[in-house]
Amino acid sequence: MNSSIHGTRFLRSCSAAALLLLPAALAAQIVPTPIHWNEGSTKESWVSFSAGYSGLSGNDGAFQRQRQIEDSGFVGLDSFRWRKSLENDRVLTVDGKALYGNNEYLLRLRLDFPSGSWFSAGYRESRVFYDGSGGFFPRNNQWFTLYDDELFTDRGEAWVEFGLVEDKWTFKARAAHQFRDGTKDSTLWGDTALTGGAGNRNIVPAFLTLDEARTILTVDFSIQAAEATKVGGGVRYEQIEVDDSRNVLRRPFEVANSPGNQERAITTWERSNTDLFAAHGFFETRKGEKLLFTGAASLTTIDTNISGSRIYGATYDAPYSFSFPRSANDHGYFGLTGGSSWDQTVLTGNMLYLPTKDLRIAGGLRYENQRQDTVADFIETGGGFEEEFEGDAARDFNEWLATVDATYNGVANWVFSANAEFATGDGDLIEEQIEHGTVVGIDRETDYERDYSKIGFAARWYPSTKANVAVGAYRKIRDNAYEATRDNTPPTGGNRFPAYITAQKLTTDDVYVRGTWRPIDGLSLVGRVDHQTTDIDSQEVGLNSVLSAELTSRIYSGTASWTPHQRVFVQAGLNWVDDELLTGTTTANALVAPSVGRFKSNYASVTALVLFMIDDRSDLQVDFAQVDADNLEPISAITQPYGLTSTDETFGATYTLRFSSDLAWSLRYAYGKYEDLTSGGRNDFESHIVYSRVQYRF
Repeated sequence: MNSSIHGTRFLRSCSAAALLLLPAALAAQIVPTPIHWNEGSTKESWVSFSAGYSGLSGNDGAFQRQRQIEDSGFVGLDSFRWRKSLENDRVLTVDGKALYGNNEYLLRLRLDFPSGSWFSAGYRESRVFYDGSGGFFPRNNQWFTLYDDELFTDRGEAWVEFGLVEDKWTFKARAAHQFRDGTKDSTLWGDTALTGGAGNRNIVPAFLTLDEARTILTVDFSIQAAEATKVGGGVRYEQIEVDDSRNVLRRPFEVANSPGNQERAITTWERSNTDLFAAHGFFETRKGEKLLFTGAASLTTIDTNISGSRIYGATYDAPYSFSFPRSANDHGYFGLTGGSSWDQTVLTGNMLYLPTKDLRIAGGLRYENQRQDTVADFIETGGGFEEEFEGDAARDFNEWLATVDATYNGVANWVFSANAEFATGDGDLIEEQIEHGTVVGIDRETDYERDYSKIGFAARWYPSTKANVAVGAYRKIRDNAYEATRDNTPPTGGNRFPAYITAQKLTTDDVYVRGTWRPIDGLSLVGRVDHQTTDIDSQEVGLNSVLSAELTSRIYSGTASWTPHQRVFVQAGLNWVDDELLTGTTTANALVAPSVGRFKSNYASVTALVLFMIDDRSDLQVDFAQVDADNLEPISAITQPYGLTSTDETFGATYTLRFSSDLAWSLRYAYGKYEDLTSGGRNDFESHIVYSRVQYRF
């Protein structure tokens, strides 16, 4: 094959792959460039084996969370596909994967028929890694290590499905069982007074245990009732079981001279069984070539039974003991029983009108009703008391939503579009809480209204074949109003909560500019700027409306792709996010204002990639990625600083060799470094990863 032609085709395919892979460069640190086969290969079956080793120094849990690979490495079947044509034009496909270490497994069988019908069954499993470490207090360098922080959760699914496709109808049925099992970190940290005299801070690590299962059955069909009319529908049933726990340790390693500073473990069990049933139907019909109508209706019911407890004890998952020492604020419970029922009805109608070849108008109307009833009963526990509580609530809500959008391209080199959404809804909430079986603690009925609107526009300009510019903007407003028509705990009295907020308005303004320019052959530049602000105005009973929060987000991004030579491809990207939330406390107190009321989520990322085709059989890729965050505020004297300040960088090189159109091998080395100031360096690590892969087509 001519090397010039092969190089051009090869780099073109690599360019597309790089555009997709670069945003995930850090999380996919070990993943090499996909193996690119020579143009002549037509074989559709393959087998691929891979192995990886991590030379790691630093925090193992942080490494696994950031890179999503096992710290000790992995080995196994990376990818397998066997495709065989059978008699009567049927095709059998078997896919597989088995990576030991990363706990990635897949077995999938699929049989396709010439009519489009199919049968499929399989099993898949994957692992998500978490870091179980807690917080760091910089004033006295306090850090707690209570257990192995290398946490993970396994997710899996087994399924069987089939589909029947005929000339005028289709039918599909699927049965699946999904699970999630393992441990992960919790952000509900425990407290400590070992802070060098700064008072209590919540930095003690906590974790969740997960044991969840879901069974799903679905049936869907569609019928071509007439030449221009199609109808269909389906049903769905889910059975969900949850048996999770949240485990928190309070005041570890302190000298216990009172129940308040005694070490105690809190285990909260959250158990539920849920049945979900949903049914839907739809139609679509055309009136000539210019008009399309669609409509749909759905009904969903969810019934849930709950149980659980929150127990204080000397160890995690301790049995309840009335005599176990606790402070007055150590509220727990046991004997929780209850449940909820939730019903939803949705009706929609839509229209698409094409009056001319340059104008497209679409509109829709949606109605939704929700009804919910809940009840719960439990025994509350505290320092020296037990108290029975009963509670129930009923909620009803109705909403209408109308949408319209239009697109016009009747002006040369321009495309204009506009859209609008308007919604209004109202409902009521009835709440009741009974103490000791006789005392009514809460008896409240609240009416609420919600109005929503969104109006936006966009325009695209194509001044030449090598450049285009797009601009757009929208404003979104949501008004919420609440009125307690009955309330035995008046919000103007000593107990102002709950039912204290009477109105809240959220206003969001967003504008963006995007441009693409190809100044010369082989060079493409893409840039985008987004600016968004959200103001939250709140009004409490007896008070004036005030600006309670203001969120400002600015996003600047750009990508450059360059092919200076038929054997060389270069790409670089930059993404900068400036995100800040200001709350009312920024003006409430001179000491607290500069820090506590301001929350930042800023970061910048840089990516770069160079791909060089050495010859017709081999290529070399070198890539770099770095993410910097700077959000930590020096406020340890006032409260716990939680903002993330870190640097995460990787540098890698991948060599790929194609022995033939059917056999290829790749080798990758990647260096990674992570520095985390928020954890005081406790979550820092350096890694050296070697990864190899061989693939054979047959």
